[in-house]
Amino acid sequence: MKKRRQHYVWRHYLRSWSSNDQIWCHHDGKTFLSNLMGVAQKRDFYKISELTASDILIINKTAIEITTNKMLKEANAGWIKAFQMLFTIKKQLSERDINRPGLVEAFDELAINIEEDLHSAIEAGAIRHIDKILRRDTSLFHSEEEYMNFSHFICVQYLRTNRIKENMIKNTESFFPGMIERTFGVFRHIYATNMAWSTFARREEFKPALLINNTDTNFITGDQPIINTYAASLGWSAPVAEVEFYYPFSPKIAMIISSKEQYKSGDIFEQNAEQVHMFNIAIAKSAHSQIYAQSSRDLTPYIHEVSR
Repeated sequence: MKKRRQHYVWRHYLRSWSSNDQIWCHHDGKTFLSNLMGVAQKRDFYKISELTASDILIINKTAIEITTNKMLKEANAGWIKAFQMLFTIKKQLSERDINRPGLVEAFDELAINIEEDLHSAIEAGAIRHIDKILRRDTSLFHSEEEYMNFSHFICVQYLRTNRIKENMIKNTESFFPGMIERTFGVFRHIYATNMAWSTFARREEFKPALLINNTDTNFITGDQPIINTYAASLGWSAPVAEVEFYYPFSPKIAMIISSKEQYKSGDIFEQNAEQVHMFNIAIAKSAHSQIYAQSSRDLTPYIHEVSR
């Protein structure tokens, strides 16, 4: 079955802000209650395309050859093969003049579903990590295996969104028309692999911590749920030299991965109302078009930030 309505923000993640699978959303100047199927999704968002020789050359030059890590090079070359396997098989069948009934439809279904299924597998592996975070259990930060897997999960979540895709198209379309539409899935997983390795390898310097919110101001989230706080403050079109990941997990719990000294002294930090408010502004500024909350009242202070 073709999975046409494809979410670029994980529905399971959004449930922390929902009640009976209903979540408050602000989009296009309106604040309304929506079911989780109706937000942060786009038809055939993950549908893969056959890459041209030029596409593969650009991927290799800009995303694979620039790393000196042999393991990462091999892993990232594997993403090209994985995303092109379907078209390799299709070409082989065509060359042998094999054309059975329903074959074209089957290939189209696979092209639509393959990356969606990959995200589902990554998400399924992350449920246990998120459950720990919601229990305020930080033990995964100190387990190499758990934190390596979790680092990959959060980097995929950061890069899978419509906001990231639209930014890449905006920055490259005049030079390489149509290239990002064909290659975005491959780039997403190559960059996520590189970022995850860097996040894990630098975990002593680039430290994870939980942010606990016991104030009357709830954390909100958006259709770019993981943000670089430096990019949020400078604007997404400006070059950013520093990174600090912020990721809210519920109205009362968020995570930060930061090199700032203020987060070096422990794993859990309680936030005041002003700090919560500033993180919410950053989420709203970083959103592509939607922000979400547990109540409409929680969204009201931030709706004017989304259009910016």
